[in-house]
Amino acid sequence: MNKTGGKSGNKDCEGGPCRKCPHYAIRTRSCGLYSEGFYLPLQANVIAFCMTARYRKCPVYYRNRTSRGIDGLPGTEDPNHFHGRRRHPRIPEQRGILIQSCDWQGVSNGRFSESALTLDFSPGGMRVIVSRDVPPDTPLRFDFEDDFFIPHFRGIAWLCWYRSLPGDSDRVEAGLVLEDTTSKDRLSRELGYF
Repeated sequence: MNKTGGKSGNKDCEGGPCRKCPHYAIRTRSCGLYSEGFYLPLQANVIAFCMTARYRKCPVYYRNRTSRGIDGLPGTEDPNHFHGRRRHPRIPEQRGILIQSCDWQGVSNGRFSESALTLDFSPGGMRVIVSRDVPPDTPLRFDFEDDFFIPHFRGIAWLCWYRSLPGDSDRVEAGLVLEDTTSKDRLSRELGYF
């Protein structure tokens, strides 16, 4: 929150969809909607759809939304709303986590560092509570504390949405989408998804 009590940061995510497609991995420049193989969208599609709030109009997204059961995506709807709209159900568990702004190799750049608490998580993302706004449009390194069921679990995420925590104007609830395939795959394996 800024000093006037208003939000600063990613206005396109406030109460609405993500600023970029949650299935587009910036680091690898690949589309995560394909479970078999590796799909690199054309640069024109990346500019027109993947990196904008218009990602739902992407032909690849549109073609896969019904067959993959993703009419809604992690972070694009009410975080408590399920009804088959998520690829994986969220696991409601509170765990300590450190979130830091970083480069695409996961090296912290010192601009943002905040201890947070998860509300829930899945192989696609997590919902956290933090004491200040999470910076939009930057990779975020996450490091779970030692009490997490995967020792030293870390990876790279991206802010998808945020809002003031109901009843607590000093804290923010944020939805993070896991960005790197290594952390997604490891969490999926540990949770028994494959």
